Amino acid sequence: MNFENPIKQNIPDEKEEKIQKLERDLKIERAGRKNIYQIARFAQMLRLRGKEIDLSDQEKEELLIKLENARKGEGGIKTVQGQEVPQGYEIARWLMLARILSVEKANLSEDDKSKILEAAFELKKQKNFIHLASLIKTAEILGINIGLEDLADDDKRRAEEEFKKM
Repeated sequence: MNFENPIKQNIPDEKEEKIQKLERDLKIERAGRKNIYQIARFAQMLRLRGKEIDLSDQEKEELLIKLENARKGEGGIKTVQGQEVPQGYEIARWLMLARILSVEKANLSEDDKSKILEAAFELKKQKNFIHLASLIKTAEILGINIGLEDLADDDKRRAEEEFKKM
């Protein structure tokens, strides 16, 4: 598996103050050692803005533990509204963060792919287009194609609209 940054884009014309805010938020989150997901997300956002940022060895180990917990169904990522996300969605998020942040021990398995596709089906069924669009984008980074072809026309349009917002 290639662990180079799979997202080639740098986010252009980002205001320096936004980057500084992300750096401050990362520093605060690291000082509190509260949430490896937030630490990894801040690091990811900074990487996408061209900043050379790495996770510490301890943070990489924490991320791998969270990935393993997600694989066992013992995850804990929740939506902003406090709802649990499907297992495959959580696995995809941890794997995507691991790939972007060069955590080399995190490999995508066939079981992971299967659970990611199940999560897509579940989100389609729930008509949860925001998380479906997020999962599609995340899966692309992992090299998994999740199609929208089995959605009804109106649902497909809504999912595509959410995807374009990302």
